[in-house]
Amino acid sequence: MQYYRKSKTLVNDTVIKRLLLFEQIKPWSKPNTTTERYYFTFDAVVKLLDIDVAYYKSGNCRKCYLGEERIANGRAIYPGMKFFIEHHKVFSAWNPYEYNTAEMIATALQVKENTMKESLPQSLIDDFFAAGYAPRTVKRYTSAITLWQAWCQQEQLQPLSAQRTDIEHFSVWLKDTNHSVNSIRSTLAAIASLYRFAYQEHYIDANPAAHLRRPKRETHSQGSWLNKEEAEQVGQQAQRENDPRIAALYWLLLTTGIRISEALNADTSSIETTDAGTVLRVTRKTTSHGKLSQQILLHPTTVECIHRMLGTRNEGPLFISSTGKRLDDDAANRMLMYVTYRAGIHKHITAHSLRRTFATLCRDAGIPDRDIMASGAWSSPTMIDYYDMERISTDRHAGIRLTDWLIQS
Repeated sequence: MQYYRKSKTLVNDTVIKRLLLFEQIKPWSKPNTTTERYYFTFDAVVKLLDIDVAYYKSGNCRKCYLGEERIANGRAIYPGMKFFIEHHKVFSAWNPYEYNTAEMIATALQVKENTMKESLPQSLIDDFFAAGYAPRTVKRYTSAITLWQAWCQQEQLQPLSAQRTDIEHFSVWLKDTNHSVNSIRSTLAAIASLYRFAYQEHYIDANPAAHLRRPKRETHSQGSWLNKEEAEQVGQQAQRENDPRIAALYWLLLTTGIRISEALNADTSSIETTDAGTVLRVTRKTTSHGKLSQQILLHPTTVECIHRMLGTRNEGPLFISSTGKRLDDDAANRMLMYVTYRAGIHKHITAHSLRRTFATLCRDAGIPDRDIMASGAWSSPTMIDYYDMERISTDRHAGIRLTDWLIQS
């Protein structure tokens, strides 16, 4: 630490959490210790210290001002210099002249913390969640509200005094920080629900989110999928693999459209024999009304692959790892990417890719939307439209089909 100056002013946990939320610091752990260190990004340091710096194309400093004072080029700040927080103190490798930049950063953070606007009342948030949302919804809404409050504090804005334009500026910030359209819509939906509740319960006099303008919803899923020939090719390769889990997992996901979490949460006891055939009992996504259990009829090919995988095993998780524990999502996706590569298909295929493939190929096979919705647990045909990748495929482009018709005639 002799090459760094450190601050006397301490940085509290609240400030560290806010810096992490806005990606102004990055965590790092010392090997073989429990010490946590948080490195500042270069842009965060420049903003905190009010530095005006510019460089030539060669990388040499062209100008460097710390506040109003010009710093000699030889002592200028460069992106490679390290600034970090450890044991709640700031450490700085850049110390021009008599300046203790570590103390300056810590003081700037403290001043910003002292001038933060009041957050949303905890009573409002508690009453809002008392309606009995599903656990997944509570988690998603909590994350969105936390991000909104942090942004308000960053912008010196009182959340209960926010206007519609403030929320829309927040939406622009989400877009600028590389959030997807669906993520932005989900975040804004949570905030809109909170403000609607706050207005109904007289916490505020007007609802700022009543006429909120939101990004247009994406009309189709963005991601990889397999066409009919590719699906058959990968399926054949999966059955040739020495690991029977690969074929069982691939054919189960491809022929049922269930989510990867539903497949991996199933146990061997979930396989049942009925008059209609062999079924897999899965637990669907949790709703506010509780857990929904559903039987999915399995194709004989899928049943054969599952029985080959299980062998004599008749208890425990349906899919297990090499250590005997329940298989996790990452390991399952690695299996699918591996077998796809082995089949000569150069696509990034994951479990969700097979869910898209299921919806697309079912439509091509002429299966009614009602049956597709039942197997994939989709709530409306709109979701099937979203996952139907053939709708956006160039293979079905109207211009190409028109040209073929003209040539034939």
